[in-house]
Amino acid sequence: MSSDNRAGSISKSVQKHAGRAKERILQNLGKADRTTDDILNLYISNFNKQHASAQRLSKEFKNYVSCARAMQAAKIKNKIAKRGRKLVDYDKCRHNLQALQQPSRKREEMKIGKAKERLDEAQVRATYKYTGEDVDELCFEIGDIIRVVEYDDPEEQEEGWLMGIKESTGEKGLFPANFTRPI
Repeated sequence: MSSDNRAGSISKSVQKHAGRAKERILQNLGKADRTTDDILNLYISNFNKQHASAQRLSKEFKNYVSCARAMQAAKIKNKIAKRGRKLVDYDKCRHNLQALQQPSRKREEMKIGKAKERLDEAQVRATYKYTGEDVDELCFEIGDIIRVVEYDDPEEQEEGWLMGIKESTGEKGLFPANFTRPI
């Protein structure tokens, strides 16, 4: 019984597909009328346009992502690391001087003198223009040379900020270390 059922359903399916194929052939040859749904055709057209736009956008986005990855290359990271090492060198000199000046340690005048000389010789060149936002901040232009000096009160020292005297005018004030580079 089940084989008769199966054979009957297959037969109906084949007849249905054959009838549809015959109708399509007649419509394409112009022998039969074709029923169209204008709204559906409009929706199909819009869908195809949106699909094409989405594919173009996807390609653009993939290109953007690959460019962003390329910009984060080792070259840029190396420059950042080099800048960080220079700041660490200055901080090391400053910390050495502070450590030698502490009263609990034995004072060695020669070491203190060398540390002071290194700190006094510390100069930086402005790599960006900076306009001070507070009265105690130093304003400078690109290329200005600033001599780095000790803070008047070491307790007030903030991370990333240095005290300096602008060579061209003799002004003294605080400035952001990341706007300069050591000479």
